[in-house]
Amino acid sequence: MHRLINVSILALLIVVINRSSAAPAAEPSLAPILAAPVAGMTEWDHHNLERNLRWILSRERQLLPAPAKVAVFADAGVWHVGVRSIVEALETEGVPCRVLDRSQLRPEVLNAHQALILPGGWAPFQWAAAGETGLSSIKGYVERGGRCLAICAGAYLISRETKYEGKIYPYPLGLYDGTAEGPVPGLAVFPKPGSVSITVTAAGTRRGLEIISGQRALYSGGPSFVGGTGCEILARYPNGSSAAISRPVGKGEVILLGVHFERPAPETGDDHAPVPVLAGKVFKTVLFPTPR
Repeated sequence: MHRLINVSILALLIVVINRSSAAPAAEPSLAPILAAPVAGMTEWDHHNLERNLRWILSRERQLLPAPAKVAVFADAGVWHVGVRSIVEALETEGVPCRVLDRSQLRPEVLNAHQALILPGGWAPFQWAAAGETGLSSIKGYVERGGRCLAICAGAYLISRETKYEGKIYPYPLGLYDGTAEGPVPGLAVFPKPGSVSITVTAAGTRRGLEIISGQRALYSGGPSFVGGTGCEILARYPNGSSAAISRPVGKGEVILLGVHFERPAPETGDDHAPVPVLAGKVFKTVLFPTPR
């Protein structure tokens, strides 16, 4: 199986390396991106995709010390530095991960893991990369009892609709049945990096997230969460809007987070800075909560 997966990734790598970069789509319609997942990707997007796929190949060739508990998606639209930091943070905390490309978003692969992470980046390309089959697998995984942490772009991806800079985009998954709205007024607009300090709610404290209250985190165009049913607000932005929420879906759960705890705030470090010590504890607490 590993050999077949590697061939799939290598084939996609050849496409990525040989495709010329194009200007990013300016129209609100996502149809052109979904019709041709690589079309419209900037040089930065291609660079992230190539690094993700090479990294997956490298990890697939290694023998993990223990079966992976967490599946982490890393394909087109996924920010490489962010996803790599998420995996490093969790594995430092003793939580082994497996990094998946689009071909591995299948029920039998996802079901072998206790949790799934959809990282930050750019949601339309993540949607295009996952495709109808991958998105269906993600939805089925959660409904059957899986837990999914969706960060920034990942949170936009699993929402019923996205409202970004005033334009509304319907999204197919709807694991969160409200609106992911960004950027938060007064905070950094993607791709500009910024920082924010969020406040943990009583629900977030019960979940063990008080460790992030008042901590500066990287923010770049992430969503707040408006409406939806059955949601618990875990943390709030300075303006009072929701920065982190959880919601039961079928037998499983989704957790949506609008900020990046896997990377330092820009005033304290850039892409080359170490992963914040706090990150692994945050993600482990979110994915494997201890009843209180």
